Amino acid sequence: MKTSFIEFNKQANYENLNIDSIVVSAHQTQCRNKKRGGVNELTHQDVGVHTSKIHTIVNGLGNSLYFKLSDGQVADVNLAVDVLKQVSLTNSNVIDDSAYGSADI
Repeated sequence: MKTSFIEFNKQANYENLNIDSIVVSAHQTQCRNKKRGGVNELTHQDVGVHTSKIHTIVNGLGNSLYFKLSDGQVADVNLAVDVLKQVSLTNSNVIDDSAYGSADI
């Protein structure tokens, strides 16, 4: 699967790119390590709900070029530079929302 993902990215159209994230929630019973009783490192518990975020950059057709998982409480702007470094931005239009409004980007 990883090899296919890399091959698709080599052929991708980089003219228009979109960066965004989505929060994914999981019920607390899905986040427990049954053997050790621990909590998954990529989830954050807030009022009984465990969350993670998927930060991704997609091309104009909506095909994912790169994604990164994080704790659900991580601000989008904190990972934006890392996500953007993973693709070539030469001659690209990058579209984002206000969550990425920072001078660092």
